[in-house]
Amino acid sequence: MKVLFLTTNNFFKGSDGGNQYNYQNFSRLQTIFGQESVKAICFVKETEKQEIKENVRYFRENTARKVRLLSALTQRIYYDRQTEEQVLQYLRAEKFDCIVLDSLGGRWARIVKKDNPNTKILMIPHNCEKMYYRARMEKEGLHLLPLYLGVVKSERDVVCYADWMSVINERDQKQFEHEYGRKADLILPVSFADTFEKSKIHTGATKRELLFIGSLFAPNLDGIRWFVRNVMPKLPEYKLTIVGKGFEKERDALESDNVQVVGTVSDLSEYYYRYPAIVAPIRYGSGMKVKTCEALMYGKTLFASDESLEGYEVEGVKGIYRCNTPDEYVTEIQHFYEQENVPFFQPDVRALFMKKYANEVVQQKLQKSLKERVFHDYE
Repeated sequence: MKVLFLTTNNFFKGSDGGNQYNYQNFSRLQTIFGQESVKAICFVKETEKQEIKENVRYFRENTARKVRLLSALTQRIYYDRQTEEQVLQYLRAEKFDCIVLDSLGGRWARIVKKDNPNTKILMIPHNCEKMYYRARMEKEGLHLLPLYLGVVKSERDVVCYADWMSVINERDQKQFEHEYGRKADLILPVSFADTFEKSKIHTGATKRELLFIGSLFAPNLDGIRWFVRNVMPKLPEYKLTIVGKGFEKERDALESDNVQVVGTVSDLSEYYYRYPAIVAPIRYGSGMKVKTCEALMYGKTLFASDESLEGYEVEGVKGIYRCNTPDEYVTEIQHFYEQENVPFFQPDVRALFMKKYANEVVQQKLQKSLKERVFHDYE
């Protein structure tokens, strides 16, 4: 069995949720079919150093914003015609039995099925891109319309040609069924490799400190800007620390007497262990938030919006507080820190992760579905 994981970015380097979700699924497929049997194609910027990785081929990404917007109408969102020809030569030479695509792989789906109808196509999207780009247009403007139209056409084609498809949560299941008339074969949620070490949990005196973790990504920036402007002024005795790749660029705009911006760090775990509570005030998006899953792994108290908790079965779990308005955040945060012994670890939160969102649990679901619905004879 020769399997190709073909996505529109370099998921070995990216730190955002989509990249992390792609990497997890690539690793799962290698476990299922064997490491040597599963290869990947990644697109990289012209100036980006291409890492030497076994079973990975790199092709040049189209980074010019104006060109990308226009080329989106032909579904070449991250690459040009020349790069496309190079990829096609590779596909035809290797003759893969199965190709895994996300929502932006519509052009590849059509070409692959035309070349060889027996090639299996698996669709593993990390959100419903149509809904995500619609939300982006509402926030950022109609200049994204060509990109939106190209994304919708691409996503529709992958759904049409896929032999098997997953979605990340129930919301996306309903959206795909409504928009494209197809139900997914499997709900494949975000998961995380368990790296938690209980001995590293901070046990010192508790300060009134809050932590936000996330890369400089439009929904993250929108959410934390809102939180800094609308919640932190009502919590003058608290301190918020913002950690995540690229956020140092927003230091001047976000910092104040009780807000500190750290930005990019080499190791996020030390912050998870050191802070009692995480805030996740994301207000729009699609799919599931990977940082929510990471917080669950560390057993952290979580003050989070509906969007940040989308897809997670968190109702009734001690240590998770659903907040959407400034007053809800203020009330829940103050109530939490009024405890005599503020916990740095929530056993129920950690138990939820182990039951629903640990890598091994999700891996078993994926393997079972593929065997039952696509590869009946594969052991």
